[in-house]
Amino acid sequence: MWMFLVFILLGCFVSCSGRAIKHVKESIFTTEAGARRGVPKVLVVLTDGRSQDDVNKVSKEMQMEGYIIFAIGFADADYGELVNIASKPSDRHVFFVDDVDAVKKIEEQLITFVCEAATATCPSVLMSGNTLAGFKMMEKFGLVEKEYSTIPGVSLEPGSFNSYPCYRLHRDALVLQPTKYLHPEGLPSDYTISMMLRLLPETPQEPFALWEILNKDNEPIVGLILDSESESLKVFLLCRLSFCSPVFCQINQESSQFQK
Repeated sequence: MWMFLVFILLGCFVSCSGRAIKHVKESIFTTEAGARRGVPKVLVVLTDGRSQDDVNKVSKEMQMEGYIIFAIGFADADYGELVNIASKPSDRHVFFVDDVDAVKKIEEQLITFVCEAATATCPSVLMSGNTLAGFKMMEKFGLVEKEYSTIPGVSLEPGSFNSYPCYRLHRDALVLQPTKYLHPEGLPSDYTISMMLRLLPETPQEPFALWEILNKDNEPIVGLILDSESESLKVFLLCRLSFCSPVFCQINQESSQFQK
């Protein structure tokens, strides 16, 4: 079991939880400090009082980026603030005890929840107020405003889907990632993919692979074939996926737009 686990103990006279959490994110959860891609990042915050600065912004940012946060409060800690700091659901990520010594009462449960988070097959993502198993495909494939320009055949299409960033994948564009970066423990037996796209007038009429998983020899083993002429989407599966197979996941589009 591998994870990057950090504890923060806040207290004494003045508690600046927001500043402390931001410091951990920027200075400790880094590749220089030992953080690795695909390894769960778990943060446990212990505090005995209400923070004198804002904790909501940095906590939400970390939850959105897949960090798993547990919050433990004691003495004069504010329960509502603990809820804002921690991942969701709160009943698994927020604890309140009388004092530091009483932390032993929740020790076994905390260890269980932390280990479950660290060994989850799928990473965590904040969706609709809850921390769910999954990830944002666009971000994992580099289709974000800070990275898309490094991918050949991709351009930004502002305003295409209201306020959402949208990217055009031109003919023969290929977006590829090793599955070990998406699912470090291997692909799960069940998974769901949600996406929104717009076919442009210049999109070829012949069927093409919208999304597929390749084996180590770059042979497709499962994927989605989009046939714009018949307006159909077909799933193909050529062999059973192994949890340890060195496979790759790719998005392959021909003149279509992809919403974040």
